[in-house]
Parts: sequence; structure tokens; C-alpha cells
Amino acid sequence: MGSADVVRRGGRGGAVTPRSKMATFTRSGLAWARGWVPRLEFVRNARAVTRHKRPIPYLKQKVLELTKVITPKPLVPPKCIKSADVMEEKNKLEMLLEREVEKLFRENRMVTICQLGPMKDEDWVMFRHHLRKHDIYAKIFPNKVVQYFLNDSKYKNLKPLFICHNVLVVSHEPRVRELLRVLRAVPQVILLGGCVDDVLMSKQSLLNYSKLPKLEVLQGQLVGTLSHVCSQTSSVLQQPAQNLSRIFQQHISQQTTEPKPDESS
Repeated sequence: MGSADVVRRGGRGGAVTPRSKMATFTRSGLAWARGWVPRLEFVRNARAVTRHKRPIPYLKQKVLELTKVITPKPLVPPKCIKSADVMEEKNKLEMLLEREVEKLFRENRMVTICQLGPMKDEDWVMFRHHLRKHDIYAKIFPNKVVQYFLNDSKYKNLKPLFICHNVLVVSHEPRVRELLRVLRAVPQVILLGGCVDDVLMSKQSLLNYSKLPKLEVLQGQLVGTLSHVCSQTSSVLQQPAQNLSRIFQQHISQQTTEPKPDESS
């Protein structure tokens, strides 16, 4: 490419463009190819903000502050107030489980609530096996289902115990002593409370109940106490009559031993 085929633009130090390209640009009708190069300029079309919020006069601010309504603060913060329980629709599974819980409380004389800690599957199986030896069974139900039943039952005071992973330990007979003996070997299961013969009991009450002798022994003690009281009552009731008869006998004996006045004269 010779010097005749090159066109220099922009004066000294400008870019070099071949004549073939210049001819192409000229034929395409570009303006800058005819010797006019436009200058790039950035023009802001945004309009200046001229409407600013006017400041409130000082006197008006005073009036607004004086006339502001101050609502009394509640004594208890709203976040501490428990919202009303919203009645949720029960699905069929929850209704079925609720009927099973009601059946457990109705057919078993002993129903205890225990907290179930982390334990292996083997330990859980052995725990249930030891309970089954004494005709005691462990049942697990969702706390939501149990609380549905307790809301409208006479056992509603047991509701605060169902706050974690719980297990119901039930038996047809009140076998509290056997239950405590099994729980002593399983520290992962903690006794919280229960119900024995429709009487709500705490953990300490269940411990005291387990220390009581058997029912036959208590019945024998009760019969002995009642018979002793009856014998004492009969002796107390007979004592005035015995005293009266003793006084009469003494009076008769004195009259028979005293001499008559005719005989003495």
C-alpha cells in the first residue's frame, strides 16, 4: 500500500485510513466519511426538582404536638399477651387418634405422662418389653391430638405436661410400683405426673402412692381399726348401765346387812 492510497485524519498524529475504506464509507452516505466528525456530548435531560416540601412553621409544630392524641399504654406488653386459640379444622387422622386417646383414659385406671429423651431403638424396644411384663403399655401420640382431648375433659389440668416429646404409659390396674422400678433402669424416660383412678397426681404423689402397702393389707388394717373402734364404743355405751347396776347391788347388800330397829330393841 503506497502513500497515495492512505488518507490521514485529524491533523498531526491522526489515524490512518485506507482510501478503499474511505470510498466505502462515502458510498454508504456516512457524514463523518465526508470530512465531518461529530463530537460526543452528554446532555442531561432530567428536570431539576424545584418543588420541595415546605417546612412547618414553629407555631404550628407546637399546636400539633399539644393536640396529639396520646393513647394509654397497656399494662402488659402486647407480645406478652397470649393470642386467643384459633380453632383449627381437624383432619380425619387427628379425629381418629383423639378417639384412641379418649379410649385410653376411659379404659385404664393408671395413665402416666413421661418425657421421652433421646434413646436408641434397641433401648426403646427393651423398655416396652419390660413394661409389657407387668401388663403396662407405652403409647406415643402427637401433643396436638392429646391437647384436643384434654381441652373438653376432666383431665384438662394435665395439659401443661404436654410441652415436649411425651409418651403415655397406661395400665388397666394401678401398677405404680412396677412402673417406677422399670423407670429406675431407664434414665432417658422421666416421669412427670399422671392419673390413678381418676385422681390427678404429681410425680411426688406417685412416689408416695407406690410406698403404700397392697390393697388387701390396707383392707385388713381398716377392718381391724373399725372393729376396735366398735368394741370401744360398745364398752363406753355399756359402762353407765354397769355402774348403775353395781350401785343398786351395793345398796341392796347394805340394806340386807343392816339390823332392823325392832330386832335391836
